[in-house]
Amino acid sequence: MKRFFQWLFRWQVFGNVAVGFAVLITLLLVAFTIEGVRGRRAWDHFQTEWESRGESFDLYRMIPPPVPDDENMAMAPFFAPLAEQKWNPDSQTLSYNTNALTRITSRFPHWNPTNSGVWRLAMPTDLDALAHAATGPATNNDTAARRILDALGPYSSLMLEVTEATRRPKARFNNQYGAGIRMLILHPVVNKVAAIIFKHRASAQLAQSRPDLAWEDLQIQFRLADSIKSEPVLISHLVRIAILEMALQIIWEGLSANIWTEPQWEAISRELAQLRFGEDYQLCIRGEAVMISETFFDEAIRGRINSLREVLGSDDTLLRFMPNGWLYQNKTALAKLHFEIALPVFETATGRFRPDRAANLQSQLDSMQRSPYNIYSFEFFPALAKASIRFAVIQNGADMARTAIAIERHRMKFGMLPRSLSDLVAAKFMDKVPADIIDGRPMRYSIISPTEYRLYSVGWNESDELGIVTGYGIKKAFPRYEEGDWVWFSRRAAPE
Repeated sequence: MKRFFQWLFRWQVFGNVAVGFAVLITLLLVAFTIEGVRGRRAWDHFQTEWESRGESFDLYRMIPPPVPDDENMAMAPFFAPLAEQKWNPDSQTLSYNTNALTRITSRFPHWNPTNSGVWRLAMPTDLDALAHAATGPATNNDTAARRILDALGPYSSLMLEVTEATRRPKARFNNQYGAGIRMLILHPVVNKVAAIIFKHRASAQLAQSRPDLAWEDLQIQFRLADSIKSEPVLISHLVRIAILEMALQIIWEGLSANIWTEPQWEAISRELAQLRFGEDYQLCIRGEAVMISETFFDEAIRGRINSLREVLGSDDTLLRFMPNGWLYQNKTALAKLHFEIALPVFETATGRFRPDRAANLQSQLDSMQRSPYNIYSFEFFPALAKASIRFAVIQNGADMARTAIAIERHRMKFGMLPRSLSDLVAAKFMDKVPADIIDGRPMRYSIISPTEYRLYSVGWNESDELGIVTGYGIKKAFPRYEEGDWVWFSRRAAPE
């Protein structure tokens, strides 16, 4: 052993080792330099190609513009505490009112009835269950609707605050877009809990044959949903979709009970006709892609990785030592998933959602081999990969609701259901019948009885199953969007 160390530390051997180590370091530096050039070229080529098609990679061109405070719903006294946010780009810190969300949401009731209504399964709101959740077992003979309205009495001032806020003509919440994936988005939670209480009251008002009051509450739901539609952030739109599902429940309950009036039908139709969820889906795809690109990869390339570790929820050693070339390759790989595969799931030219392209998106992700060039695609993309179906489902629901209103107006005027949907255009109840959002063909319509009908889309499986809807059981009522048709039932009847 002594002889080995004597040999190892001979100047000649030590010199050879030092030269070898220097050569190794040089080769690594050359390799990293080459990788840096290749990675940067890959990104530049991708960006140039897509900018030539009219795309922008500037996040600030996508975010909603500022609006005057006195016109801004988000700056009304009810919502204003959520605006107390500020992003410091130098220190990479976000300051905000830590108690704002809790203080607002704690003011709302949190009733959890077994069934709050599932119009897609022809299930009205279970007012008895809701009344029980709100007030406990009944001790008198008041109807469930009356008990619900009485239970909402203590929240009347809160609901008035929300109503006053929604009367402001514009909405722009104080999202700190510069923080990117560290951005704190609080208001969708508030919008949703507010929409729930107005949905409860609207259901009770319909049961009490008060369509005017139910329509006022429905308008609040529309406004809460509309206030976040311009945000290029997926979570905002998923909450918006949830709010509009509640609104569709109220619309369906009013139609199935034949309680809406002609002016209300017209007003609801106008609201529904404005929805463009295909475009909203693409806004989210673009927004999420650019936000991750600018505020994750670009920050890492500049060496600002300390705060990024918090986003990933771990001490990401790979991020610390990853060459810039690999970061550029990851940035390019993720952007390709967004722009080349996810974006075309909605086909702008035809106005259709393409389930086959969504399936290709998922298969691409499932079959992709992990490498240093795409490792972050697995971190950021899976949640977005399955989002398209939610946008397709809600757009189809809005289209069916609008068509159902026209059918009801036809029945009221002529005393009979239309023989075909083209009769609605002839009678000037619609400019044109919405096409099936999936296959582009006319929406399916079948008459069940002189007063009952069924509207439906072929759904995500692209198979016409004659209006059969698939759902979970009554205790956990929820439609299976990937299976069966997407159906609007005209009456409160169990699906076949």
